[in-house]
Amino acid sequence: MNRLRGDRTEEQTSLWKKMFALESRKGFRDTSVSGGFERFFAGLHARENPANGAGTDFLAELAQIFEGYARLEIDERERRINHALAILHPPSIQPGATDATRPISVAPRKLAPAPKTVSRKTPAATRLTSLDDSVTVLRSVGEGRARQLAALEVRTIRDLLFLLPRQHKDYSRLQPITSILFHRECTIRGEVVSLQEERTKTGKPVVEIEISDGTGRVRATWFNPYIARQLPLGSQVAISGRVEQQRGILCFRNPEWELLDDEMLHTGRLVPVYPLTKGLYQKPLRNLTRMALDAAAPLLLDPLDTAIRTRHRLMTLPAALQAIHYPDSLEQLQAARNRLAFDEFLVLQLGMVQRKVEWQAAEGHAFRIDPPQLSALHRALPFQFTQAQRRALDEILWDMALPRPMSRMLQGDVGSGKTVVAASAALVAIADGFQAALLAPTEILAEQHFRSLSDTFERLPEAERPALALLTGKSKAAERREIDERLAAGDIDLMVGTHALLEHHVEFKRLGLAIIDEQHRFGVGQRSSLRDKGYNPDVLVMTATPIPRSLSLVIHGDLDVSIIDELPPGRQAIETRRAESSQRRQVYQFLREQIGEGHQVFIIYPLVEESEAIDARAATVEYERLSMAGCDRPRRTR
Repeated sequence: MNRLRGDRTEEQTSLWKKMFALESRKGFRDTSVSGGFERFFAGLHARENPANGAGTDFLAELAQIFEGYARLEIDERERRINHALAILHPPSIQPGATDATRPISVAPRKLAPAPKTVSRKTPAATRLTSLDDSVTVLRSVGEGRARQLAALEVRTIRDLLFLLPRQHKDYSRLQPITSILFHRECTIRGEVVSLQEERTKTGKPVVEIEISDGTGRVRATWFNPYIARQLPLGSQVAISGRVEQQRGILCFRNPEWELLDDEMLHTGRLVPVYPLTKGLYQKPLRNLTRMALDAAAPLLLDPLDTAIRTRHRLMTLPAALQAIHYPDSLEQLQAARNRLAFDEFLVLQLGMVQRKVEWQAAEGHAFRIDPPQLSALHRALPFQFTQAQRRALDEILWDMALPRPMSRMLQGDVGSGKTVVAASAALVAIADGFQAALLAPTEILAEQHFRSLSDTFERLPEAERPALALLTGKSKAAERREIDERLAAGDIDLMVGTHALLEHHVEFKRLGLAIIDEQHRFGVGQRSSLRDKGYNPDVLVMTATPIPRSLSLVIHGDLDVSIIDELPPGRQAIETRRAESSQRRQVYQFLREQIGEGHQVFIIYPLVEESEAIDARAATVEYERLSMAGCDRPRRTR
């Protein structure tokens, strides 16, 4: 074993001993070297020159010691670290001693087994009583630092744990200096062998050090005078960054750095990049998140049981928080994101479901259904209901007949017949002595609904026709006052309008059904505002947005869902094609032919009127151009 010591340089031996000592301090979690010890020594052995016989044997023995290291129990990891230390620095051997009885270089410790992602033992100075403790309990967080963190809305340890990185820089590629390449990001490790302090022509301080790893030397430059004190000659350091050139020589400028005695937070790994504020920089913020993770480890509990995590293949919450900040691999980072995203969606859905439960626990109206009246309306229509429309209407009527408020979403493509289904539901409410309201996001859509509903109910006998009214932002003051009076008196059966319906002066006498079209364009508060205008009215929201049912349950967990997945007979399939600007003449010719055959043509532009801020075509300008100049003329440039 003595012969092995001479095969490595003192510099490399010292570096490896520090790595092993760091691994011991960290509880043998295999995080002291990027990628783990097995990958590190296997890679070194693979790169070793076969001609170096003794060295190759030496590295082969270390590679064998650390084979499968990440899968071992803590006690076995400790034994192998001690074995490797004994190889690097064997103690004096007493006569008659065997390999099995030789003393080891580090006294064994009793450690409780822990997974790789569990942090180090929390120092007494940062022991917490709650995750809601102020960040000032952490070392180095005074009033000034606390104010900086508050600017990021971080006031407690919990806030700091959930201050998630915007991205991660991949500094995990550890390379010998001789193999670094221009404009590539990498990590090197070595000894500071020279240090020089200068000033630029403008008086700015510059610190330049030279690092050697036994294979070569490289320079690193910082415009920070404190670096000279933090990286003295002889210190072992790791630096990470993009390789640049200065006067034809490869170098690093302002790279991330840290001493090899420290845990690797800023180099040699996937390094987190956090949102910042004035006076707060990445390095101290990483140190704070590391301290918070270590301090919070005993208090972090997972709200999900093992069965749920297993079914959805999720990490534990403590492991996910460790990995979202300091992942060991891209795969681990993605797994952490999946777990935290699952938690966010779960909390959102639980909140929605809770609101639905509370709403449906309230007293509602059990509407009486009059099938003959509905049949008369449907027979008067110039088309027949599809099976999907009938199914959706049956689900809605079933809810309306129950003595609790309905909360349902009607989903279907444009032209699938949602409006006539909503009109049928409104007729049921009106026939039972209640009022109905239809809320639309735009004046154009509100006017379209008003005309469509008027035409639909016009087919009923005059005595059975509901009284309709339209209220939008364009409605004049006198018209608004008249509508308000008639609505409050109960003389309006069905009120159609825009956000104007939500104004406080709009009062219903007996609102029983609130219908909201394109509900995704209204907030929860706006939906609640319309609902509050009646005594627990039934609510039916409509959308044409094709939301998958799984996502729908998350976003609209407070709603039951009815889907119209069938278009009326005779509806042609819609084809979408894309044309380049150079094909504009051919497109106009195609439109001319379609018009000649009696078809309609719609041209949609991104703007109504021209804008100085947005370089896009406007409908008003293009209307004038096409009307005056004809479709076949190219647009004149101005």
